[in-house]
This record gives sequence, C-alpha cells and structure tokens, in this order.
Amino acid sequence: MIQNLENTARGSWEVFNDSNELIVMKLENLGKETCILPKNIIKELVHLYICLEGSISVEITKQHYSFPLKEDSSTLIFIKDFTPELKFHIEPNTKAIGIYISVDQLHALFSQDTDQLPVFDNIGVGKKIIESAVNKAGVREVASQLFHKNLSETYQSIYVKGKVLELLGTFFYATDKDNIEQCPYIANEESAAKIKKAKTIIISNLAEAPSLNDLAKMVGLNVKALKEGFKELYGKPVINYLFHYRMEEAKKMLERGNENVSEIAPQVGYSSASHFITAFKRKFGVTPKQYLK
Repeated sequence: MIQNLENTARGSWEVFNDSNELIVMKLENLGKETCILPKNIIKELVHLYICLEGSISVEITKQHYSFPLKEDSSTLIFIKDFTPELKFHIEPNTKAIGIYISVDQLHALFSQDTDQLPVFDNIGVGKKIIESAVNKAGVREVASQLFHKNLSETYQSIYVKGKVLELLGTFFYATDKDNIEQCPYIANEESAAKIKKAKTIIISNLAEAPSLNDLAKMVGLNVKALKEGFKELYGKPVINYLFHYRMEEAKKMLERGNENVSEIAPQVGYSSASHFITAFKRKFGVTPKQYLK
C-alpha cells in the first residue's frame, strides 16, 4: 500500500510497503533547512539508497554509523541479524529513493546462479555490506521514473513493483558487468555524459542559457536525443529543469539578503524585474517580497 507519513512544507516521505518484504521510500526536502526524518525497519532487509539530486545522510543509530549520499550516487547496505533505526538528514532541494527488500525475495528475483555475484556470497555468509558507487545512467533513469511518476492507487502498486524490479536488475547488472541496457535515447555512457554536460552548461549560464539547438550542438547530440534523454535522466524537460533551477537559485539569493529583485533578475535570466516576479510567483505561489516576510 501507499502511505504518506510526512507531507509538510519541509519535506515528504512516501512509503510503499508490501508485507515488509519490499519497502520503497521517496525522500524529498522542499524547505530551506536540513530535514531530519526517522524510520524504523522492523526486519532484516537489504537496503539500496539512490540520491538523484542534492545530498542526504543516512544515520544508523544503534550502529553509531552514518554515510553521506551525494547527487548521482548510490549505496547498498546489508547487516545480518540487525533491524536498524534510521535517521535521514535531508538537505534542501534533495530527492532520493530508499528500497528495502528481504534476502529471500532478492534471491528469488535472480536465477539459481546467484553465487556468481559477489554480493550474494557476502549476504550468504552474513558479511556486512556497505558499498557506494556512482549511478550509472540506466540506474538514474529508472530511479527518476520511480520517483517522479504519480499514478492512482489502482495502478501505483503494480507500477512501483515493476520499476523496483527494473531498478534492481539494472543496478546489479551495472555493478556486475559495468554495462547496462538503457532507453533508446541514452544508449551508452557516452550519451549520458553528454546529457550531464548539457545540465552543467545550463546551470553555469543561468543569466543567458543557450537555446536547445545551440545546447545540442555544444554537447554533440541532436535536439531530439537531448530533449528525450534529459527528461529520462532528470525527470523534467530541459526548459522546465532550467526554470526550476533558476527559481531555486533566486530564492537562495533573496535569503542571503545581499541583493534586491532588480539585481537578482538578470543573474537568473530575466531581462526585467516584473518578469522575474511573475516567474517567482508561478514557482512558489508568492512574490519575492511576500516570501521574505
């Protein structure tokens, strides 16, 4: 079932729980400060954390251990005979997913040849696993789809289960073979690197971002591949991503209090203060002046 445990101005915590054999959490901080959310896991499970944007720290309280997750990274955890109490320290503008699955169910997803995968050898002998890695393009693509897709409860269960299976398969295949099957627009790591480069270019040029045509030429992709691949990788079209990033940066500038609206507007790509105010209100529901009250 789907259960909203927290939904405030600071953050949201959505849980999919299939009889405590498979749990999926979506973690997001919408506020200005670090959000701390507790979670108890009631049975021994394998944990997989994937950070899509921002950064998050996962604290395992009884083990007195915590580990950071930065954007585009993942961590796999297994501690035998241990049901942890967790605390998530979620930085502003962070999106992450936590997947928890029983050892038996994870084994059942694979063929009988799981002894060929080192991770299953370690789980089988009860060895502690805490392994971090940079997300491969396919892992990020599927995790982003799982995070951003909102369906009615009728279809949510089957969609979440299907995406979790795809995500786990992609994650372990990428870990084992360092090679993954991806969507048609992100055919290989080279294409993914070009799309990530496109993101770097637009967020580094907020005042005067290049057009889609120019951006595609700058990274060596055609416009269709850039548009479709960017949406798959980051969950939003290029233009929407740029708009939201500009507004988040403008909000930070306002909070610092060193510049007024007329000074901030051109830095985030708006030729006039009035256009910037309209865009800010569209994003946050209030004008910059109202936001600072």
